[in-house]
Amino acid sequence: KEETASHETNWESRGEITPVAEDGYWVARFDWNTLQTKAHNGSYKTRVLWKANVTTFYTDDSGSATVSNLVVSSSTEYLLYSGTGTISITYSLQDSVPNNATNVTVDIYNSSQTRIRQSAFSEVTGSGKTYTWDGKNSGGVQQPKGVYLYKITASHTQDGCTDSDYDKSGWTISSVSAEETSYNATTGVSTMQASCTINPSGSSQSTATSAKLQILSPDLANAGIQEINNPAGSVCTFSDVNVTLNRKGNYTFLVTAKDKDGGMDKAHRVRPILPRASIVSSDISVTAPLEGAKLTFNDANPGALTITCTAQAAPASAERTSAITWTCKTLTGTTASFNNNARGGNVVLTLTGLPYSNSDFGEFWIKANVNGVETERKIKLFYPADATNSPGDGNNIVPNWYVYYLQTPAACGQSIYYVAPHTAGGFCTFNFGTNSWEVFITGNGHHLLSRSTWSYPCYIDRFAWTSRHEFKHKSLAISWWGQNPIVYFEDNDNDGVPDEQEPSIGRGYNPLMQATYPDEVGYSSEAYIKDCEDICMRTLGPVHVLDVLWSNGSADSYDWANPGKQF
Repeated sequence: KEETASHETNWESRGEITPVAEDGYWVARFDWNTLQTKAHNGSYKTRVLWKANVTTFYTDDSGSATVSNLVVSSSTEYLLYSGTGTISITYSLQDSVPNNATNVTVDIYNSSQTRIRQSAFSEVTGSGKTYTWDGKNSGGVQQPKGVYLYKITASHTQDGCTDSDYDKSGWTISSVSAEETSYNATTGVSTMQASCTINPSGSSQSTATSAKLQILSPDLANAGIQEINNPAGSVCTFSDVNVTLNRKGNYTFLVTAKDKDGGMDKAHRVRPILPRASIVSSDISVTAPLEGAKLTFNDANPGALTITCTAQAAPASAERTSAITWTCKTLTGTTASFNNNARGGNVVLTLTGLPYSNSDFGEFWIKANVNGVETERKIKLFYPADATNSPGDGNNIVPNWYVYYLQTPAACGQSIYYVAPHTAGGFCTFNFGTNSWEVFITGNGHHLLSRSTWSYPCYIDRFAWTSRHEFKHKSLAISWWGQNPIVYFEDNDNDGVPDEQEPSIGRGYNPLMQATYPDEVGYSSEAYIKDCEDICMRTLGPVHVLDVLWSNGSADSYDWANPGKQF
């Protein structure tokens, strides 16, 4: 029997009481294991019982031994990791022997109890110990924001006896599941149900006296707590747990079990006990239109575009789907309208009227929202290139490509689209239509432009090259002839260049030849390469003027025509 001022412990004897001498004494041996002495730290004395006679016993202290009672403890239930940087665990190594060298192992688990990291190191006993986790798994991969669990194990040898202890052990939560049972579209509150299985196998207790459910939002804030006392059997269900799923991301349903002491009794810590979690994803995803889809207004007047929009919410339910709301980007000149009051999982967006600005084409966003959880889908809008339904063109004669290219760096000072026959003061012949190879500058300086001149540049590049080519014609003609028509007796070879100027221009031209350098630019007839054309295509030697004045592809990001450089 061992006694102190605070408690009394009765030990059971082992072995027989055997007389070792005539009229001598009997000896009783007492053994007690680590588990039995766990609760009482300090020194213990053994007492030998002497039998003097049949009825009288004497006692004597035969010796003493120190029990090194190692206790590992930490007040932290779990780790709320931000996804960046480090996070620390503070713990104590309690022992009757101070500064005792101890082997420590820290295991880090994710919320499903899968171990992702183990660290082993040496520490001395005492309080205020700190372990810092760098947020990475054993492979060095950075772990995401979320809830993480841990276990600390420590062991050391004292007087030839090895002692060990660990924090977070005793009960096993073998499974946790959570689901939405209803959703209030007005308040945005979801009613959830969570179930957990408590598996106490290996423990000296058969049931938990309570089980706690804690819900953490995606930003790791507390979103609700519910506790069940005396759960029946190994399965407990938390019913009618109200959670406002107003954040995009994972909600963690974390379950822990407790015994009669409100924690894990040392005597019951036989198996690792870690909280276990279930993840509920609060999200919304747009399933149509596809990300990056290229959509084109029709050629009606006004132009229109219809877009089918579908979305799915998580957790999935009919109530949540019906509560989805839709919005989209605003475009000047365009009216946007959703059917079904812009609510539900399947709506149609109609855009009526082409935008005024070329910059309003291209990236266009559509957003779906349910109770503050929002997602965005980006698509690309295009205009029909050869249609004539741009806003502001009351006569519907100007092709859309001209209207919108005119707002880009590819333009070169022209202001209107002018359709007219060749007139006095004009510098070049042309064919009507958007497929004409040549363009026309009238006497008043306006350009009639085609975006399909020459063979290898196309679309907005062809527009840019043509604009610069004709602007060169205009600037040279004004410098040679002023605002007057060509003076033909000063241009005897009829190449559009004053004879006296030809030898000194660029690489030099023959005043007696209409085409000094035929065929060099790939035309099959000298009629199309007379000197005025060659001068406007070349400035220094064989260098093409357009190669110098315009970089092919530099305006692709401005071309929202269909067809065009991006479609």
